[in-house]
Amino acid sequence: CHIVQLAASQKKILGYTEGNMVPYSHSEGSVKEHCAAWQQPFLNPVKKQERLSYPVATWEETRTCLSAILCEEVGIITVSSVKRLFRS
Repeated sequence: CHIVQLAASQKKILGYTEGNMVPYSHSEGSVKEHCAAWQQPFLNPVKKQERLSYPVATWEETRTCLSAILCEEVGIITVSSVKRLFRS
């Protein structure tokens, strides 16, 4: 069990798709890494997501927007709120 956990969490030999363990190259994690490398949004085929027209932000745009969010918001900002605030 420990070996399987290491193969999935650290060595990227195994991964998960739809809750099932699969070879890493067929996993959602692998697809997400590929999308990130090519600066493309991840579209989950299982959830049949529609492509949204949000552009990919540059690092400079990300820093500027995140800085503005942190300056404008009072108190604690949860990670789950950052995505919503970033788009608004």
